[in-house]
Amino acid sequence: MDLLSQVLSSLRIESTSISRWRLSAPWGVDVSRFEPGFCLRIISGSLCWQGEDSRPIWLHAGDTLLTLRGSKGQLRSELGTRCTAIHELPWQGDSYTGLGANRQPSSAQQLQWGGGGEACELLGLAFTFQYSSSVQLLSSLPEIIVLPQGQAPAAPFFTSAINHLMDDHQPGYQAVAGQLSELVVLSLLREVMLTTNSAASGWLKGLQDRHIHPALLAIHNTPQQPWTLTNLAQQAKLSRSAFAARFKRIVGMGPVEYLSRWRIQIACDHLRNSSDSVEQIAAQTGFGNDRTLRRVFKQQLGISPRDYRRHYRAGS
Repeated sequence: MDLLSQVLSSLRIESTSISRWRLSAPWGVDVSRFEPGFCLRIISGSLCWQGEDSRPIWLHAGDTLLTLRGSKGQLRSELGTRCTAIHELPWQGDSYTGLGANRQPSSAQQLQWGGGGEACELLGLAFTFQYSSSVQLLSSLPEIIVLPQGQAPAAPFFTSAINHLMDDHQPGYQAVAGQLSELVVLSLLREVMLTTNSAASGWLKGLQDRHIHPALLAIHNTPQQPWTLTNLAQQAKLSRSAFAARFKRIVGMGPVEYLSRWRIQIACDHLRNSSDSVEQIAAQTGFGNDRTLRRVFKQQLGISPRDYRRHYRAGS
């Protein structure tokens, strides 16, 4: 499996909320306190996005706005319009109480709101990732991503699928919505990551480097191997010091730290999806013994492997 596929496959959507917005100018929505990631596809009309200390970005029909971890900003029909907090809007549908392992709306939400002027229709998808270090792999991507019309070829299919779910109140809705959300988000991320200038640093930039790419591929393909700085440098065909400096400059962290983070991600997957003991998982992920795994796990995620597993078993 190629490196991009491995990273995308490691991401799991934990919870999702689908929505349709039918707005009429003037209108303004403040999403500063909305913590989940979200994507908005503009079906008709236009809007302005403005984050804190950033210039306004105008989006039009066919464009998609994506943020992976929430963003402090406002959506407006025009500059200067007063904004209302997103939680205070007159949403219709299942009551929204947040997203998480044990919280997910059982139906889509709809909004019809505004001053009666020019119309703007949006389809929205809010989501959270499963609690793991995999999200850190996306940190090199911009906080706000705009995909212009035509840059997300699968978007028309997603639009039809989400529209189909808007009035679905039958049993099984959450399972279908969750799978669709994961497909939408991973597809959009793939388009972003295949854009050459999508990141100034990070593993994605390393994917494009002829020396760093082989080392990253070795880490991802065989994380259980006893990799050292020396033999990773051999994979990169660089001296030990040149490799360490180049890796840190491009990826944003040292190769040993990156290896540790990827191993923790694999451990998270085992804890969620298997009944293997912590000792077995330590051996499978290259930590050698359970004491080292527990220590590094706690350092990176702030929680013990046992508590992590209990959290997800309780939410399943």
